[in-house]
Amino acid sequence: DVMRKVGAMVEERFFKVVGDELVVNQCTVNEYDPGQGIGGHVDTPTAFGEVIVSVSFGSGVVMEFTKEGEDGGEEMRKDVWLDRCSAVVMKGDARWKW
Repeated sequence: DVMRKVGAMVEERFFKVVGDELVVNQCTVNEYDPGQGIGGHVDTPTAFGEVIVSVSFGSGVVMEFTKEGEDGGEEMRKDVWLDRCSAVVMKGDARWKW
């Protein structure tokens, strides 16, 4: 099963980064056309838990992180370039506030 293999690969590679917090219990695969993307969001806590790993397989892409400004201040934005076959591990503030 392809999804089990992908989940096992993610779990093996990122165990060192997140320690024993990472238990792969779900794998979602999306394919996007060039220039297509998704709007800002926080993945559902009840479905995904404390740690999210995003892997870019097809090509490099910019992942945009935004965060509300402190005390109602201006929104902050950070663009991060993800090379092809790279990954982002999001937990803590990266998971919940950005």
